[in-house]
Amino acid sequence: MTSTIVLFSLLLVIVFFNHYSIQKTSKNLIYSKIEDVPHRNTAVLLGMEKKFKNGKTNRFYISRIDAAVNLYKAKKIDVIIVSRNQGNVVDEVKKDLVKRGIPKGKIILDYAGLRTYDSMYRMFKVYGQRKFIVIAQLKQNERAIYIAKKNGLNAIAFNADEYSGYNPFRLNMIEKIERTRLFFEFLVKKKPKYSGEKVTITF
Repeated sequence: MTSTIVLFSLLLVIVFFNHYSIQKTSKNLIYSKIEDVPHRNTAVLLGMEKKFKNGKTNRFYISRIDAAVNLYKAKKIDVIIVSRNQGNVVDEVKKDLVKRGIPKGKIILDYAGLRTYDSMYRMFKVYGQRKFIVIAQLKQNERAIYIAKKNGLNAIAFNADEYSGYNPFRLNMIEKIERTRLFFEFLVKKKPKYSGEKVTITF
């Protein structure tokens, strides 16, 4: 019983320490106002499903599309890398970006972005990008910047709008699990599942 309490207490310490470290590392590197965002050649749009299993539209998805389009039209970015490893998410994102006026030649699809961890790693290992903008909602942006900084990258992030109609408790729990998992991944120096050949990007 005592050992269980000790282990549980240790896990709580790790959760809270890691949460604090991620917030501290990403501080001042995340933007919410488009006019404040410095120019970067590339942005990585962290993809997600357009529809929930119940068929309803995922408002977080729509917000990310809006954020990417707004950055491009404000001339803050030149190329968008869409990263996700699930179903046809990246193809769906590309279709919606093109519908909103982004040229096809300015969109690169990364089918091997299994998780945020993999997406950040692949930005420099595969695409050769060390200075870029991450596009997601705040919590995922914080985690992405932390991963990027740990890999010596000069990344910043732009927040897509939040959506209050989704269960905040569930979102917070998912994020805490991801952040705790991240602690152990860096501890064992885990490598992403997929690497791949280098891709040269022309601006």
